[in-house]
Amino acid sequence: MPLVLTSFPLAITQGQVISFHDGFEDDRHGGAHQAVDLAAPQDTPVRATTDGLVVHSWTSGHGPVTGAGWSTRGGFVVLIVDNNGYAHYYAHMARSPRVQSGQTVRAGTTIGEVSNTGSIADGGPIHLHYQVWAVGRGRETEGASGIYTRRFGVAVNPHAELARLARGLGAGVGSNGSVRFGPSRH
Repeated sequence: MPLVLTSFPLAITQGQVISFHDGFEDDRHGGAHQAVDLAAPQDTPVRATTDGLVVHSWTSGHGPVTGAGWSTRGGFVVLIVDNNGYAHYYAHMARSPRVQSGQTVRAGTTIGEVSNTGSIADGGPIHLHYQVWAVGRGRETEGASGIYTRRFGVAVNPHAELARLARGLGAGVGSNGSVRFGPSRH
């Protein structure tokens, strides 16, 4: 099943500037980025993009990452596995997330606030790092328990879905894939 998002990952308010581009394959820190970074003001509410389960534990290439908690690289993170076979990773949030491991969430639920926490983002631009993976086969036991101890499958580029939702909320979408909410630059 193709990736379908039902809620934009950031709360949009009048006059607020939020922007992103398709940075999925950008070279970052010695490898492909495989995510979309959404620049937004500090403490902009972060929302779940789909219905799903907040995962208890998960292992990535940089060690254990708590489903709702702290990761050295990602700062405060939330990882939600949806019912369609995708894992949604929200990183660099301002403080301890508003959701707990094992909690079921609906699309649009506020799960945290934008910031630049974690060793990769610390001191850099304030943004939400949003990454999606296909969960893959052979995970029935992990899915039932909500505890994931292996890497997820292939990373999926969420840009087209984010741009679709942003366009529906009134954002400008450039021919190069850049998306911008708020006043235009002069």
